[in-house]
Amino acid sequence: ANAPSAAADFSSWQDSVFGEVAVVARACPHCGDDNAATPPGPYSLGRWTVKTCAGCGLTYPTSGPVYEALSEQMSWEKTSQLESEWRDATRTTQQKLSRATRWRLHLLPRKSSAALIAAHAAPGNVVDLGCGHGRSYETLAPGYVPYGIEVSAAAAAEARTRFARRGGDVVAAPCLAGLRGFPDGFFTAATLQSYLEHESHPV
Repeated sequence: ANAPSAAADFSSWQDSVFGEVAVVARACPHCGDDNAATPPGPYSLGRWTVKTCAGCGLTYPTSGPVYEALSEQMSWEKTSQLESEWRDATRTTQQKLSRATRWRLHLLPRKSSAALIAAHAAPGNVVDLGCGHGRSYETLAPGYVPYGIEVSAAAAAEARTRFARRGGDVVAAPCLAGLRGFPDGFFTAATLQSYLEHESHPV
C-alpha cells in the first residue's frame, strides 16, 4: 500500500505492511516512572508515542516492538524503507531538499569506526553493536578481528559473511543478550553507531 499523507492513518498503513506487531510498554528507562498521565509529545506518530518524563525530563518512546519482531518482521532494513516512503508522502519539499543537499553531510566528516579503533584500541577482537550489514568494519587495520551483534537476521547474515573473511563472526540477537555469549575481556574495543535509538532498554 502507498504511504498515507495523514499522520492519523499511519498505524493502519503500517499494519498493512507488517501485519500485527507485538509491542512492549516502556517506563522511563532512567527513573522508572510510567508517565501514564503524561500527554504524548510532538514526535509521536500513530501508536508510537514519545513522552518527556515528568520525573526526570528524559524524552523517550513509551513502547516498541518486541525483540523477536525486530529480527525479521520489523527489521531495520524494512522499517527504514517504510520511513523513507512516509517522509516522501508527508514531507515532499523537505525530502527533495534533503536529498539535493546530501553533500552537506561531508563538510565536517566524522572519523570512521575503523579509524577510531586503530587510534584507541589494542589489536585483537573488536565488536560492533548493531553492526547492520557490517560495512563499518570493512577497513579495519591488520591485527583486528571483527565481531558483530545484530538483531536483524538478514543483516546479520550479510555481516557474518564479511567478518568471516577476517576470522570474525556475527551473533544474530539483541545486543545485550549477544554480549553475554562472550567471556569477559574478549574484546579490546566496542563501537556503536545509530544504535541506542533502536534499543528497548538503552540504559
